[in-house]
Amino acid sequence: MIQALEHEIETLRSFLGTPRDPEGRAFASLADAYRRAGDFRQAMRFLRDGLERVPDFASGHVVAAQLYLEKELHEEAELAARRALELDDGNAVAAELLAEALEGTGEAAAARGVRSRLEGTEAP
Repeated sequence: MIQALEHEIETLRSFLGTPRDPEGRAFASLADAYRRAGDFRQAMRFLRDGLERVPDFASGHVVAAQLYLEKELHEEAELAARRALELDDGNAVAAELLAEALEGTGEAAAARGVRSRLEGTEAP
Protein backbone atom coordinates (compact mmCIF):
# COMPACT_ATOMS: atom_id res chain seq x y z
CA MET A 1 0.00 0.00 0.00
CA ILE A 2 2.71 2.48 0.95
CA GLN A 3 4.67 1.69 -2.21
CA ALA A 4 1.53 2.17 -4.29
CA LEU A 5 0.91 5.56 -2.67
CA GLU A 6 4.53 6.59 -3.18
CA HIS A 7 4.25 5.64 -6.84
CA GLU A 8 0.97 7.54 -7.18
CA ILE A 9 2.53 10.64 -5.59
CA GLU A 10 5.57 10.42 -7.85
CA THR A 11 3.37 10.05 -10.93
CA LEU A 12 1.09 12.93 -9.97
CA ARG A 13 4.05 15.18 -9.18
CA SER A 14 5.42 14.47 -12.64
CA PHE A 15 2.13 15.74 -14.16
CA LEU A 16 2.31 19.19 -12.54
CA GLY A 17 3.09 21.95 -15.01
CA THR A 18 3.14 19.63 -18.02
CA PRO A 19 0.85 19.11 -20.99
CA ARG A 20 -0.51 16.05 -19.16
CA ASP A 21 -2.20 18.50 -16.75
CA PRO A 22 -3.17 21.37 -19.06
CA GLU A 23 -5.69 22.91 -16.67
CA GLY A 24 -3.43 22.61 -13.62
CA ARG A 25 -5.82 20.42 -11.67
CA ALA A 26 -3.53 17.52 -10.75
CA PHE A 27 -2.81 19.32 -7.48
CA ALA A 28 -6.10 18.04 -5.99
CA SER A 29 -5.27 14.39 -6.68
CA LEU A 30 -1.73 14.94 -5.46
CA ALA A 31 -2.92 16.60 -2.25
CA ASP A 32 -5.38 13.75 -1.74
CA ALA A 33 -2.58 11.19 -2.16
CA TYR A 34 -0.50 13.03 0.42
CA ARG A 35 -3.57 13.13 2.70
CA ARG A 36 -4.02 9.37 2.38
CA ALA A 37 -0.31 8.94 3.08
CA GLY A 38 -0.73 10.97 6.28
CA ASP A 39 1.41 13.91 5.16
CA PHE A 40 -0.79 16.83 6.20
CA ARG A 41 1.88 19.46 5.55
CA GLN A 42 2.54 18.43 1.95
CA ALA A 43 -1.17 17.99 1.26
CA MET A 44 -1.86 21.53 2.51
CA ARG A 45 1.03 22.93 0.53
CA PHE A 46 -0.29 21.56 -2.74
CA LEU A 47 -3.87 22.52 -1.90
CA ARG A 48 -2.97 26.11 -1.10
CA ASP A 49 -0.84 26.52 -4.20
CA GLY A 50 -3.36 24.79 -6.43
CA LEU A 51 -6.43 26.59 -5.12
CA GLU A 52 -4.62 29.89 -5.52
CA ARG A 53 -4.12 29.07 -9.21
CA VAL A 54 -7.46 27.31 -9.81
CA PRO A 55 -9.84 28.69 -7.14
CA ASP A 56 -13.00 27.45 -8.87
CA PHE A 57 -12.04 23.77 -8.86
CA ALA A 58 -14.61 22.08 -6.63
CA SER A 59 -12.57 18.89 -6.20
CA GLY A 60 -9.74 20.86 -4.63
CA HIS A 61 -12.14 22.22 -2.01
CA VAL A 62 -13.48 18.71 -1.39
CA VAL A 63 -9.97 17.43 -0.69
CA ALA A 64 -9.40 20.41 1.62
CA ALA A 65 -12.60 19.60 3.52
CA GLN A 66 -11.52 15.96 3.90
CA LEU A 67 -8.11 17.00 5.14
CA TYR A 68 -9.53 19.50 7.62
CA LEU A 69 -11.99 16.95 8.96
CA GLU A 70 -9.23 14.41 9.51
CA LYS A 71 -7.38 17.05 11.53
CA GLU A 72 -10.60 17.95 13.38
CA LEU A 73 -10.56 21.48 11.99
CA HIS A 74 -14.35 21.52 11.65
CA GLU A 75 -14.86 25.20 10.89
CA GLU A 76 -12.29 25.12 8.11
CA ALA A 77 -13.84 21.91 6.78
CA GLU A 78 -17.26 23.56 6.76
CA LEU A 79 -15.93 26.51 4.75
CA ALA A 80 -14.19 24.25 2.25
CA ALA A 81 -17.26 22.00 1.83
CA ARG A 82 -19.54 25.02 1.39
CA ARG A 83 -17.21 26.42 -1.28
CA ALA A 84 -17.21 23.09 -3.10
CA LEU A 85 -21.02 23.11 -3.03
CA GLU A 86 -21.12 26.69 -4.34
CA LEU A 87 -19.10 25.49 -7.30
CA ASP A 88 -20.91 22.15 -7.72
CA ASP A 89 -24.24 22.10 -5.90
CA GLY A 90 -24.82 18.44 -6.74
CA ASN A 91 -21.57 17.21 -5.20
CA ALA A 92 -22.70 14.49 -2.79
CA VAL A 93 -19.24 14.05 -1.27
CA ALA A 94 -19.05 17.77 -0.45
CA ALA A 95 -22.53 17.63 1.07
CA GLU A 96 -21.60 14.70 3.30
CA LEU A 97 -18.38 16.45 4.34
CA LEU A 98 -20.40 19.54 5.16
CA ALA A 99 -22.72 17.46 7.34
CA GLU A 100 -19.73 15.94 9.16
CA ALA A 101 -18.19 19.37 9.67
CA LEU A 102 -21.46 20.74 11.03
CA GLU A 103 -21.70 17.84 13.46
CA GLY A 104 -18.17 18.61 14.58
CA THR A 105 -19.10 22.21 15.35
CA GLY A 106 -22.16 21.12 17.33
CA GLU A 107 -24.68 21.95 14.61
CA ALA A 108 -26.46 18.58 14.62
CA ALA A 109 -29.77 19.97 13.32
CA ALA A 110 -28.04 21.68 10.39
CA ALA A 111 -26.15 18.44 9.65
CA ARG A 112 -29.45 16.51 9.61
CA GLY A 113 -30.85 19.10 7.21
CA VAL A 114 -27.92 18.67 4.84
CA ARG A 115 -28.28 14.89 4.94
CA SER A 116 -32.04 15.11 4.40
CA ARG A 117 -31.51 17.22 1.29
CA LEU A 118 -28.83 14.78 0.16
CA GLU A 119 -31.26 11.89 0.54
CA GLY A 120 -34.06 13.84 -1.10
CA THR A 121 -36.20 13.94 2.04
CA GLU A 122 -37.24 16.80 4.27
CA ALA A 123 -35.44 17.54 7.51
CA PRO A 124 -37.38 16.62 10.68
